[in-house]
Amino acid sequence: MKGRILKKASRNGVKLKIVAPIGENAATNAFSEIGKVKGVGTPMGRMFIIDGDNMMLALTDDTIVHETQDIAFWTNSSHVVKNMEIHLFDKIWA
Repeated sequence: MKGRILKKASRNGVKLKIVAPIGENAATNAFSEIGKVKGVGTPMGRMFIIDGDNMMLALTDDTIVHETQDIAFWTNSSHVVKNMEIHLFDKIWA
């Protein structure tokens, strides 16, 4: 289901940048069809920045905690979002 949501967003003009610990596999190929993909060596957690205005940061490890018990931090503080984007995402993406 999550893949369908991202595909629909991409078709509707949403520009996706995906940073993940990935290699050459079917998932990487599928993500590269809907957005730009950059691989990193180690898992970093789950962080979503939307339009530079909103951010969601997962606080649980989805490999250990069941998805029904997931906890996340959401903010629309421009200060927090810009700092996370500049200091984390942009440095990794570069």
